[in-house]
Amino acid sequence: MKQLLCLVVFFLLSCSSVKVSYDYDQKEDYSKYQVYDFFSPMNTMLGELDSRRAIRAVDQILREKGFTKVQEGETPQFYVNIKSEMFQEVPSSSIGIGMGGTGADVSGGVSMGFPVGDPTLKRVIYLDMVNVKQDALFWQARCEVSYKESISPGQRDAEMYKIMEKALSAFPPEKK
Repeated sequence: MKQLLCLVVFFLLSCSSVKVSYDYDQKEDYSKYQVYDFFSPMNTMLGELDSRRAIRAVDQILREKGFTKVQEGETPQFYVNIKSEMFQEVPSSSIGIGMGGTGADVSGGVSMGFPVGDPTLKRVIYLDMVNVKQDALFWQARCEVSYKESISPGQRDAEMYKIMEKALSAFPPEKK
């Protein structure tokens, strides 16, 4: 029982590192999208190796969902585009120190705040689905993740797959 509880806690903690938000066209008929290709040229801003990891992961996940990658000579129904940006998240916690005094009709005070913790490097990865005929965005996932520089190539593969899997978990959106 303890092992199961530890496994559940580990799973919840490991999933919390990827924050994903979605936006999509609610009026779109998603059943018409079966054949895809990757936008070209794609400037992911991920770096060459991470770009290949992201494309491999998206390709594998879309195929598992029943989508087909375009064959030579065919026209896809939608393009997949991946782009990213980096930013530094400043810690939101701080310690404040203040001094003050009054006397003889004079008052004054001094206050200072010190940030607690180091800033963390974050990466936002956008996954866009674009209608080829209309050249119009119809679905988007925005993934915010902590950027880890010092991990092995194998860990990078697993991390990128996890990010793309979570991003594509809501594609196509369910009909309501």
